[in-house]
Amino acid sequence: MGNRSGKCGHGRRKRINLKNTSPDVALQEFFRDNERFADVFNGCLFRERRRVAPEELREMDTNSSVNILSRELQEVLKRTRDVIKFTGDGTCLRILGIENQQHIHYAMPLRAMIYDALTYLRRAAGMIQKNRREKAYHNVDEFLSGMKKEDRLIPCYTSVIYWGESKWDGPRSLEDMMEFEAGDERDFYFQNYAPARLICVNEMEEYPFENKDVFQLFQAVHEMYQNAGRQMPETLQSVGLETAYTAAVVTRTTKKLEKALNETIQEGKESIN
Repeated sequence: MGNRSGKCGHGRRKRINLKNTSPDVALQEFFRDNERFADVFNGCLFRERRRVAPEELREMDTNSSVNILSRELQEVLKRTRDVIKFTGDGTCLRILGIENQQHIHYAMPLRAMIYDALTYLRRAAGMIQKNRREKAYHNVDEFLSGMKKEDRLIPCYTSVIYWGESKWDGPRSLEDMMEFEAGDERDFYFQNYAPARLICVNEMEEYPFENKDVFQLFQAVHEMYQNAGRQMPETLQSVGLETAYTAAVVTRTTKKLEKALNETIQEGKESIN
């Protein structure tokens, strides 16, 4: 695991009020940290291969809304991602997004597909606008499509993290949402889609993370669901305040932890048992 210790973003002497905090907001703040964000993708999507470097991550606008204008359709699609970042070392570029789910979403594959499609659409719209402004076309085909033959989009990867206690019984791919003809479990010609990774915290038996904060957050939430926190493992004896704070909000155990967290802050400590 990493050597980082979580720090509370509310200040050492400021009293934490956990009663009215949204899990969505707490998780968004937690994963804005580049090291934590990168560790989710390296551990779960890229199978513990360090393909995302924290120092190369850059914030992106979470607003994925676009205007779709054509002769047949005029529509404004409004979508906002939880956390989305851009990474690139000059040779390999990626767009990475995390969607946090507290409840089972029975249209999650469709929702994630729309997020990714809108991300690509916004990137393409920017390229088309630049091409038209610079009149950078070589032939009529490029002019009509708005994109040049050599234009390329940046791949987008979306990881969905399910933080709920109930077992995920919803679809994990677009195929799971389809009703095919009788006798056919799947149409061979159907173009399936699945989010880059659906991570169900309550299903995890191992935690493929190097970052201490991420490891402890996933483990703490899992253990709270498993045994209500009665027997916590030794790896949770020293947990960063922000990590403990986020785990409490996600598992809705704020009343049990609020006093301990505030006492730890008043004592000037950065971690809690």
